[in-house]
Amino acid sequence: GRPLVALADGTLIRWMIRGMDDERLEDELISRYTEHLEEFRDDGLALASYVSRPASTEVVNLLRFVGGDLDAVPPSMPTDAPDMPRLDGLLDRHVLDTVLAPGERSAVFGSASHIQGEYPTGTDIAFFYLKGPGPGGGELGRVEVPRWVADDPALLDRVHATVLQECRKGEGYPLALSEAHERAVVRASEREAFFRLVERRLRDAGLGPTGSRKRRSKQRPRV
Repeated sequence: GRPLVALADGTLIRWMIRGMDDERLEDELISRYTEHLEEFRDDGLALASYVSRPASTEVVNLLRFVGGDLDAVPPSMPTDAPDMPRLDGLLDRHVLDTVLAPGERSAVFGSASHIQGEYPTGTDIAFFYLKGPGPGGGELGRVEVPRWVADDPALLDRVHATVLQECRKGEGYPLALSEAHERAVVRASEREAFFRLVERRLRDAGLGPTGSRKRRSKQRPRV
């Protein structure tokens, strides 16, 4: 059949797991998540995610490391010296947006996120930046892929072509993700059933939720 790409919205790096104040639960969630990543790898499926208007600074930090502190003005030079490289306050997309033409991707970078030190070999996340089509040259998105995709030129090219095609169809943003958002309407009854299921599974694992249901209910958004 036709080669497939599994495309998710947002980051593939589960940085939000750490900080749950329950190390056993955190380890279990990381283990299960990386097991799913390995299933994609074993099935030979190209997995990727798209981050719109990324606020990452990993490439900027790499430039700092390679070039030294580019924000510092040497004492021998006046503070208003022209053409001094400045990185202070810049995001990756600010730097690469001026380098890439519409449709082009950057080099592939490995993420420096500390949580990935706990991922099994080959499931760590890499990323590249893609300049999309659209008015004014389109937005610069961050595309994240597992290591096995990053190391396979054919899979990497497939992800690049697929995301670019989706951005063309969606006028700058992947159409498949836009349609998924429109269809992902959760009714109040479905949300309540979901929370009940989560609470039951947590209790079964000896990890009962804290606080009253009434208080938690007040914290939930209303539809």
